[in-house]
Amino acid sequence: MNKVKKYFPYLLLTVLVLFFCWWFCLKDGIFGSNLDWINQHIVFPDYFRQLFYDTHQLFMEYAPHIGNGQNIYHLSYYGLYNPFILLSYCFPNIDMGTWIMIIMILCLIASTLLFYSWLVSRKISKSISFLVSLMFVCSTPMIYHSYHQISFVNYMPFLCLGFIGVDHYFDKHSIHLYILSVWLMILTSFYFSVSGILVLILYGLCRYIKIHDNLCLKPFLKDGFHFLIPVFIAVGLSGILWIPTFFVLFSGRNQHAWLSIKELLIPNLNLIRFLYDPYGLGTTSLTFGILFSILYSGKKEERILAGICMILFCAPLFSYILNGGLYIRNKVWIPFLPLLYFLVASYFNEEKKSVPFLWVPWLMVLFLNTIYSHSILYFIEASVFLLCHKKKRLVLCLSIFCLFICNSFIQDPLSYTEYKKFLSKTNVNSYPYRMETNEKETMNRIDNLNQYRSSIYSSSYNPDFYEFQRYTFQTEQPYRNRFMQSASKNPIYQMLLSTKYIGQTKNENIFPMAYTTKQVVSKNVYDSLSFPYNQLSFLQGSVLQNTDSSFVPSFDLQKMNLPETKDIHSQVDQEDFLDGFQAKKGDLIMIQFQVKNHKDKDVSIWIEDIKNKLSASSHIYYNENDVFTFVFSAKEDTSSLKIKYGKGNYHLQSIQGWICPASCLQTDIVDKVFQWDKIKGNQMDGHIQIEQNRYFITSFPYDDHFEVYVDGQQISYEKVNTAFLGFPLKKGKHEIHIEYHAPGFKIGFCCTILSLIVWITIEFHRIHQKNVLLKRLKNMES
Repeated sequence: MNKVKKYFPYLLLTVLVLFFCWWFCLKDGIFGSNLDWINQHIVFPDYFRQLFYDTHQLFMEYAPHIGNGQNIYHLSYYGLYNPFILLSYCFPNIDMGTWIMIIMILCLIASTLLFYSWLVSRKISKSISFLVSLMFVCSTPMIYHSYHQISFVNYMPFLCLGFIGVDHYFDKHSIHLYILSVWLMILTSFYFSVSGILVLILYGLCRYIKIHDNLCLKPFLKDGFHFLIPVFIAVGLSGILWIPTFFVLFSGRNQHAWLSIKELLIPNLNLIRFLYDPYGLGTTSLTFGILFSILYSGKKEERILAGICMILFCAPLFSYILNGGLYIRNKVWIPFLPLLYFLVASYFNEEKKSVPFLWVPWLMVLFLNTIYSHSILYFIEASVFLLCHKKKRLVLCLSIFCLFICNSFIQDPLSYTEYKKFLSKTNVNSYPYRMETNEKETMNRIDNLNQYRSSIYSSSYNPDFYEFQRYTFQTEQPYRNRFMQSASKNPIYQMLLSTKYIGQTKNENIFPMAYTTKQVVSKNVYDSLSFPYNQLSFLQGSVLQNTDSSFVPSFDLQKMNLPETKDIHSQVDQEDFLDGFQAKKGDLIMIQFQVKNHKDKDVSIWIEDIKNKLSASSHIYYNENDVFTFVFSAKEDTSSLKIKYGKGNYHLQSIQGWICPASCLQTDIVDKVFQWDKIKGNQMDGHIQIEQNRYFITSFPYDDHFEVYVDGQQISYEKVNTAFLGFPLKKGKHEIHIEYHAPGFKIGFCCTILSLIVWITIEFHRIHQKNVLLKRLKNMES
């Protein structure tokens, strides 16, 4: 009977978490969403698993199938060494979407149960621990991001385990659970692990202050260093992940928000950023009311902890630092949820505290909220408090209910029908060419390892390829997020990147993924060309940096008679037609203009079926697409094009258009096609025979960390076509081997091994010290 009573709260919490998952999402069929869940968080892990089955290598360095070929650590954010993803390698027959759904539900359950167990171990009553655990799991980010951006919360079981590990450090002088939890948290989500480690350090500070009434600087620094040793070991153990990722982040995500000192230091008291918002703490006003109350009524260690939290939350500088200098966003505070609810539970556990003591801080919080928002949620919660302030449990229950109301309005689940459509496979047999899809949901999806694609939607990317797509070629940008590098409908771009299929549309007139050519254009000549000649020049020669070629591409183009400027002021989309030209079927139509947006709203324009979008400048992932380029082939003889201007207030200028005859696409620059023997992991092999000295051109993005071997001899290579790998090749028959090594990989691997040795050494030393102590005790007894 005692065992049933002991484990009943765990069983009830499990049942309630399952019910919440069903209520907010699963009743629609799928525990997933149309956002990053479907086009990042399930497709990248599935790709990692496919690569593992193909190469049998756990530690991979290159992803040849995504974004024309990328350092695989550009994708590490999506679970490259996530223990949950690694475990899926043992279950090849379970599709990754189903696996992620199961894992995230289990993560929610594990987080809740570990949090409850931790609260009970801190001598907090079971009833309060139970209710606060419900508040924790029902905080907006927990359930919401378990089926949206899963990396926002998938580390939470290990973070909760980390609190227990810190307790073991102080109570049992054991570091193993502490090291293990931090290590697994980093492997699961290195981005949020920084905030997670900070949270564990703050909790350790709280425990230390409670134990030591009088703090002295020297012992404090010494003990603090000892407390950080397990963190250093855990960080070292995960070196195989974060060190190579560190290298690519500083070369592959160059969009940083450089803010003024004023923006970084002036406190932001807008608490709406933390309340009910899935991209913040997503807690209730009650939590911040208690936090304010603890500042002047709590225990010493709790006051210090609450004060530090409030400083961190309100000063934009700390959010900027924890976000890696990318921007100021409140998602980095999500790991603070268990710490905040620990303070809430501790506050209510003190019977000597009277709930009406919340009056002053409560009114302060309510005042701050009403300045920035008139949401009825705050007034509901205020009414609940005023009516029921003497009944602590009822206040908690009704506050949880307020969270439920909010969650019901923010859910965006994926339907089962949509998921089935996503799972329907295409017969992929495009090797050695590239194959794309039109839907953003499948932008990163690799159905099997015979499929190669140029598109990529990732928070990091090869910088040369990004530059080529966005600024050299200025491909159309249909999405407001700058990190969405979609497949382009530009026929020249498709030719250059070997894109044979887009959906069911087949294009036979493409360049191979690797070939030799004798026709070259000097980079200096290329730089002197403007649109559209800079794009067309790729059809007459490969662009080389080091060449003495004086060849200048020339084309016979028809200038379109278009107005130079146009103003749009409309609340609805407008349709119009462009005329003043004559194009034959197959002719290349090339149009470009600049967009000046007068309002901070998205601007979209369609020509035929091609869309260009300029996102609002305030958008966190502002796409900077202020030059709209449309390049496509005429489907039939025409003298008119349908154009749709999206609603908004904006100005178009420098409108220019050209007609290029279809014959320009019939190019003969390809001399010999490279015969691929294999493309596997970070190694690519093949052979070719040429009669004259030629240049070897590939469509794999340039990177300084390739190694190229011709007939067993390593040679130097260069950047060709402004962004890709190439090198000169002498006449004859050649075996070519290309290998990629991720920068920092060897350092990270050595760091992991060394840290493992240190951990084992510490354990042996502890065992030895224990045996010596036991031996001394036996000698004393004898």
